[in-house]
Amino acid sequence: MNTLKIKIGIICPLDDEYNACKEILGLKNESEISGRVISKGKKDNVEVYAVKPGVGKINCSSVTQLVNDKFHPDFHH
Repeated sequence: MNTLKIKIGIICPLDDEYNACKEILGLKNESEISGRVISKGKKDNVEVYAVKPGVGKINCSSVTQLVNDKFHPDFHH
């Protein structure tokens, strides 16, 4: 049995990007952390987090740090 767990964080500045990620990846469990909307999902050994920071470099960089601190992803985009 493979126990490797992969975590992926996706930063989605625009509503359309965020909603597309939720729909395509089947993300559920929407919640709010530090004023940011986050959806997550899991399939097999892969956890995916999509976060909506809002538009702008500062919003995206602060959410990237938030995702790194809270979820410790292996990959983020």
